[in-house]
This record gives sequence, structure tokens and C-alpha cells, in this order.
Amino acid sequence: MKLIFSVALTLFAFSSNGAEQVTTKDLYEKFNMRTVYSSYGQNLKWYCESYPREFFSTEEASFVSDSRLELVSGDNVWIFTISKPNIVTIGNQITSGTYNSVSTYELYFDPRTQDWRANETYIDIPKDCERYE
Repeated sequence: MKLIFSVALTLFAFSSNGAEQVTTKDLYEKFNMRTVYSSYGQNLKWYCESYPREFFSTEEASFVSDSRLELVSGDNVWIFTISKPNIVTIGNQITSGTYNSVSTYELYFDPRTQDWRANETYIDIPKDCERYE
């Protein structure tokens, strides 16, 4: 009986630990933009929202492939590329200016907040934040 319990416990631990793998849909809906440095840094210090779906409409989102998501709003361009499970390269460019960044992150799923995050930074949601419209 102990052996069966041990095997079941081991299988449960392996199936729930690290089983989540990010998809382009997850990046659009559940990637917490507050966890990376980007052109949205100042916006995130002002607005309440945190996820790409809250800043980019579905018309501005292009699911190019299973591993590539492009978001374009005016001169603001974001390109997400999944290269390995939970390894994502994020490019962010302001085409009318000089801002251009490309960084690679190992993302993790936070079960407490039910979102995907990087460990680069965290920009708090201001207590008196404004809704993005």
C-alpha cells in the first residue's frame, strides 16, 4: 500500500510541477506585462491593466504561428516568439522613434494569480490607477 501511495504521489508531483507550457494565446491573454521592462513602463505606472489583451484589440493581434504572436497598435509593435517550452523572446519597438528592445525570458505560470510572468521586474498597480480605454 505504501508503494502505491508513493508512486501516486510521485506521479502527481511530476504532472503538476512545470506541466504548464505557454502558448501564443496565453501570451495574449495572460502574460503579465508588469514583469518585464518595455515601452509600456510608464503606462503601467498609470493604468490598472496588466495584460496584452487589455491594451491590444483582437484586430491588432496576429497569431502568425503556434510560436509567434505580433501585436501592432499604431507605431507600437510587440513580437513574441516561443523558441523552447516557456522560453520567449519579446521584441518591442516604437517605429516612429528610437525605442527598440529584444530580450529573452524564461516564463513561469503563477498559480496564485493565474498568469504568466518573467522575473525581470514588477511594476505595481497604482492604488489610484486609471482604466485604459
